[in-house]
Amino acid sequence: MNEKQAEILISINETKNITETARILKLTQPTISFHMKNMEKEYGMKLFIHASGKIILSENGEILLHYAKRIIRLSQDARNVLESYNFKSRPLKIGASLIPGKYYLSEIIGELVHEYPQNPLSVSIHPAATILTMLEQLEIDLGFVSMNHEPDNEHLQSIALRQDLMVLAGSQECLKQINAQCFFMHDQQSSTYEFTRSWLKSSGFEPYKIIEVNSSEVIKTLVKKGLGIAVLPKITILNEIQTGSLYFKELDEVKQRSIYLVYNKERYMLPIIKTLIRQITQNEISIC
Repeated sequence: MNEKQAEILISINETKNITETARILKLTQPTISFHMKNMEKEYGMKLFIHASGKIILSENGEILLHYAKRIIRLSQDARNVLESYNFKSRPLKIGASLIPGKYYLSEIIGELVHEYPQNPLSVSIHPAATILTMLEQLEIDLGFVSMNHEPDNEHLQSIALRQDLMVLAGSQECLKQINAQCFFMHDQQSSTYEFTRSWLKSSGFEPYKIIEVNSSEVIKTLVKKGLGIAVLPKITILNEIQTGSLYFKELDEVKQRSIYLVYNKERYMLPIIKTLIRQITQNEISIC
């Protein structure tokens, strides 16, 4: 399947119509039909189904659609890299989930600004799952995510950098009687939610009452006020531990999560990225 056929397959799936696909791609209807027949001939199976005046993809066509989208993404990425080969006009795009972005990324950004002052730099902070999707879709060059396990994606390469220690946090009094406390949990969009669920299952702890909150800072405020307990990354409460406004208990019943450096194996790696990965993995740049 070439790039033109990939474009046709994607457009047919969206429009369900040869005429509209021809208009969008600026091709003739016979050309569209020719490529559709050639694809079916090439793969030896039915890819398109004519039904009620529409064209829909068969189950085999749906499978091929996944790869068609990947062909287009890779082609566009190659075009972008070639058009900005001097790399000085090519923005370097880094993504991170909340914990790496807030607590570990400053050294990396500082190094990039110092060593490559002419290179545009873009930093995106999103949930870990979103960062992995952005990497797979070639929207960013490098990602830093905090996860319970190594990202499971054949297109992505990951390197564990350090442990992201999770603890049970609360006031001194609340931690003495955890069974009687409200238990604050991150919402389901957060990787902390998955970790907390795993810990609850492993420990057998059944909270008195669970309240979901979609903000780490709000959860921290609630437990500081003595309104309950929560599982939090230890790094987010270091100041509170030092001042005595929060206490913590280690979580021994579950494997701790880690900070991962992640990149797409199929994307051309800029020299800057190669150097950055080497510096990080060889501890020339510290993220501690």
